[in-house]
Amino acid sequence: MKKPKVGDIFRWSWNAETLKKYEDKKSAGTLYWCCSRICVFEDDGKLWDTYWSSCKSENKRFTLEDAEERLELTYVGNFNDLTEAKRGDRAYYEDKYCVDISHPNMSRGGFYLRKGATKSLDKMRRIMKRNIKKLQYDADHAQRMVNEMEKELDNLSIDSYLPTTKNVALTDDSYEDSDT
Repeated sequence: MKKPKVGDIFRWSWNAETLKKYEDKKSAGTLYWCCSRICVFEDDGKLWDTYWSSCKSENKRFTLEDAEERLELTYVGNFNDLTEAKRGDRAYYEDKYCVDISHPNMSRGGFYLRKGATKSLDKMRRIMKRNIKKLQYDADHAQRMVNEMEKELDNLSIDSYLPTTKNVALTDDSYEDSDT
């Protein structure tokens, strides 16, 4: 492994040899416990897993020798070559320009664009078509539900199952029924 530069980002996993040693953790579901599986090379000469952003856990840091011996690393990029962006910006840029290092323990941020990235009309068209398809599906689904409920309303009895729809008030004083 060539020596990384400060700010280099890698995705990591245990290599095959290390996995054999950790077989008991694998079956217990703790193989990657409290790990983002994303590490950054820092100025102390070590690779740090990004799961704990404020207090770095000693057992989730790797010297270059540790990494060589125990890990599989995939280079992602270097922070100097990235610009922080909003996750929704991904809709404008081809995936090759997007770097997402967010993980479940990261409350915000973690999405970057490679410097020099330009918006892509092709990507924007693909996303717009997906939006249209999703809205059409939702509208069709809603119409089917309306038809079903209208049939059920005709046969409503005290023993009927009454579905509750999100954002529909269940108290009489919070919703005026215009049909009555």
